[in-house]
Amino acid sequence: WQWAVSAGGSEWDYGESVAIDSNGYVYVTGHFRNTVSFGSTDLVSDGGWDIFLARLSSNGYWSWARQAGAGGGDFAYAITTDSSNYVYITGSFAGTATFGSTNLTGSGGSDIFVAKLSSGGSWVWVAKAGGSSFDRANAITLDTLGSAYVTGNFAGTATFGSTNLTSSGGTSDIFVAMLSSSSGSWHQAIAAGGTSSKSGNGIGIDSNGYARVTGGFEGAATFGVTTLTSSGDDDIFVATIYSDGDGDSVADVDDLFAYEGSQFADQDSDGFGDNTTGFHGDSCPSVYGTSWQDRWGCPDLDSDGQSDLYDAYMQNPTQWNDSDGDGLGDNWDGTLVNRNGSTNGIGEYWPNAYLSDPSPLDYDNDGFEDENLVGIGANGPFDDCQLIYGLSSEDRSGCVDSDGDGWSDEGDSHPGDGSQHNDSDGDGYGDDDNGNLPDGCPDDWGNSSEDVWGCPDSDGDGWSDAVDTDDDDPTEWSDTDADGFGDNMDDCPNDVGEMVLSGDVGCPDSDEDGVRDQLDDFPMDGTQWSDGDGDGYGDNASGNNPDAFPTDGTQWVDQDGDGYGDNQQGNDSDAFPTDPTQWADSDGDGYGDNLEGIDPDGCPTQPGSSDLGLLGCPDTDRDGWSDDEDECPNQAGMSGPPYTGCLDRDGDGIADLVDEFPDDANESIDTDGDGIGDDSDEHPDDFDNDGVPTSLDWDDEDASESVDSDGDGYGDNADNWPQDSGRWSDIDGDGFTDQIGYETSDDCPTNAGNSTLFQTGCSDMDGDGMPDVLDSDIDGDGITNDNEIDASKGGIIYDPFNYSSKPADLDGDNIPDILDFDIDDDGFPNEFEEERGSDELDPLSTPLNVYGDQNTGFFYIPGEGFSSQYDPDGYEISLSILVRAMTTEFLIPIVMAIVTVFAIRRKKRRYKRVRSRLADLDEPKELDAAEAMIDNMILKHKVTIEHGVLLRNLFERRREELLDNSDIEKSTRIGSSNGGGRRDLASKRSDSIASIGEGVKSSVSQSSGRPPPRAGSFGLDSDD
Repeated sequence: WQWAVSAGGSEWDYGESVAIDSNGYVYVTGHFRNTVSFGSTDLVSDGGWDIFLARLSSNGYWSWARQAGAGGGDFAYAITTDSSNYVYITGSFAGTATFGSTNLTGSGGSDIFVAKLSSGGSWVWVAKAGGSSFDRANAITLDTLGSAYVTGNFAGTATFGSTNLTSSGGTSDIFVAMLSSSSGSWHQAIAAGGTSSKSGNGIGIDSNGYARVTGGFEGAATFGVTTLTSSGDDDIFVATIYSDGDGDSVADVDDLFAYEGSQFADQDSDGFGDNTTGFHGDSCPSVYGTSWQDRWGCPDLDSDGQSDLYDAYMQNPTQWNDSDGDGLGDNWDGTLVNRNGSTNGIGEYWPNAYLSDPSPLDYDNDGFEDENLVGIGANGPFDDCQLIYGLSSEDRSGCVDSDGDGWSDEGDSHPGDGSQHNDSDGDGYGDDDNGNLPDGCPDDWGNSSEDVWGCPDSDGDGWSDAVDTDDDDPTEWSDTDADGFGDNMDDCPNDVGEMVLSGDVGCPDSDEDGVRDQLDDFPMDGTQWSDGDGDGYGDNASGNNPDAFPTDGTQWVDQDGDGYGDNQQGNDSDAFPTDPTQWADSDGDGYGDNLEGIDPDGCPTQPGSSDLGLLGCPDTDRDGWSDDEDECPNQAGMSGPPYTGCLDRDGDGIADLVDEFPDDANESIDTDGDGIGDDSDEHPDDFDNDGVPTSLDWDDEDASESVDSDGDGYGDNADNWPQDSGRWSDIDGDGFTDQIGYETSDDCPTNAGNSTLFQTGCSDMDGDGMPDVLDSDIDGDGITNDNEIDASKGGIIYDPFNYSSKPADLDGDNIPDILDFDIDDDGFPNEFEEERGSDELDPLSTPLNVYGDQNTGFFYIPGEGFSSQYDPDGYEISLSILVRAMTTEFLIPIVMAIVTVFAIRRKKRRYKRVRSRLADLDEPKELDAAEAMIDNMILKHKVTIEHGVLLRNLFERRREELLDNSDIEKSTRIGSSNGGGRRDLASKRSDSIASIGEGVKSSVSQSSGRPPPRAGSFGLDSDD
């Protein structure tokens, strides 16, 4: 088992059938009582048994559930799905049952239902069948032609659409019924039965359309011509039925017209049966055709339904006939009627019909049909002008009628006026009273045109003589008010008046102000006539009661002339009607809002009582000063600014809290703090009491200074250079200024000194101008500081700060003998002379003249030739080396000696190369790599100890030179802070000095911790 789920409620619930759609959804149907739950969906029956249909996912989760039925017994027994995932269920219902919005009413004890739903659970349709007894469906299936098949049992009679079945007299009979799966309409039904009970319980359709039915029966049962007899109470049957939906004895699978009994074959496959006497019989059975109007199934090139043989427009599908021969087809694309109002009987409506004939029985298409076509349906009135388009209908039919009044132009007195057609007196005005310009005197010629048309008008003013008050004057014809002014000239034709001014002729003017009464707002006041705002005050400023605000009906008086009305209930009323500089008081405190006016309100949105300084502002202590100006807002006072509104005992206007003489109205300030008020003080601004007024005193806080001649901010008494504004101090008193940027600027401003090179004013022990911090020979004894330190051995200490403490230097090359690899400076290293027995302290004794006091050998330098001078890169050829070899007892020591010589020479060559590279070193950034290289060579014995020491000394000298040549400013700052990067010499004096070899090893082992340089560092391979 993969999964199992349950659904149900408190009573009996049954699942009867299950189906699965192409998406894997599972559908189950059956029936339930009372309540039932499918996951989160709860269903409640209407009283008895109700039908349910529910859907699950392929994993067993409930998707939805639907119910159907009513208060009786409603049961679902079978379910199936189609390729579009629609669901079909069948069963029985009793009485009435509701399926979605469809209500079914049964005919007997129980009836059959078939229902279709979408995969989402929406009801599509439901069909019923049955009779007066108990009927039910037990199984359902679908074929590939769109039909559903149902089987079950019925008793008595049962109706399936138009098919009625009657049982054979037993308890129940079998039925198989077919209905449309798309509409739910029944097609046909067939029964099988006998003397006892029978029931169809299962059904299936094979690929040939045959239905296989199974079920049970008792006694005898007849299936068409086959009768079966049971062996016991109930036996099984299986039967085959072919589908014949139209009952023509041809199986639907072989019937091309499965639902039309008069047709079954179609040899040309055009959809029209070959039986010419049957429904839609093919008039051309052996030729494919689609015609259907005049004949069925014949060729129809334009597919308009008319066979090509009888189609006047065989290549246009919207026309096929032209009855009146005018070249226009009978079909139309609008509603047409003939002149009698009846719809034309030929042709038919087609949207956008080709060459549509508006009147298919009327050659000129004017709507009046031609009398010669009466035989094919033409109706009168017939066309009197058959070949000429016309619409006349009153005197003649179908003739030209230009004005469209129904009268032909030949019989119309007014062919261009559709409202007139007769003029009895010939005056040009028609007789029809309802037409245009009807003749008021149709029997009398006339030319009137104003009151009536066509009546006599003697003065030619357009008014008929019958109504013209002056038929001799063409400019006047009426005087309505009888004031003697004709209505044409009378500007007030309905009012008696005597005015003669243009525009007011004949109008009344009661107050004689020149404005007629109808336009005068003050008809009885000759000084006013207009009131634009309707407030009862005239707009004329020089008249009686003039309106100061002629466009504002709420204001009329402005006493102070500030443009704001005095009416307090009107618009923009004046809060200060007698003050032309104020009109508004937003906070109502009696002070106007206009800051430019008299007594303006300093706080226009806050009511207040202040009357000093800002007016009309809040004044908490009520001393007249507003709280914003009052420095003591909670204590009344009369002091003035800057401490306004505070206590002032002596009444001098200065607040006591800042008055240095609060009880003396004559004094309030003591500027220089000498206890004498400024008003009485001879020098009120001499703060430092040096007798120089502050205005003249350079420093009024320092009695010792009053002048700064060079303006550098330092008084002359304290300024070491009082006439030089760029210099003033010398902290260490060594004569060098502390200020930078001068040739004499002190690079060591806190330490007195006399150095003049690179750094001025710094310590210079030997007085050579070089500051000690940069001086490689501080004591000036000719031996570098480092060499003196390195020469300190065996308890003998040489002090680099003491000129008298100096190591021995035989050859005077400033390299202590203890460090000098060639003490006598004869060109032969000490080690080499010692090996050969020459005196290393005698420049005249060399390995080449050790025998015979003269040179007995030379050096061969490859590529250069022979030399009498020592060359580490050459090969020695001498008597001394030969003697040494000859006196050797064993060959191996000789060979070893040779190897050693070569090794030593190799070390010497390596030493010379590094020495050469140190001489070429010109970038400070290369110092670290060079130092690490030398230490590594010493550590790995790639050079002799003496050479290693020499290389270290050479490195120190080169480093000092590079640092000395660096930027002076940088050197100054570095030198004053950490000694220019040199060793702490004072510290070195106190160190115990170890042997040269151990010292070198110690310096390597105590290095910064970086690894030995790789091969090729400092431009020298490690094996060179």
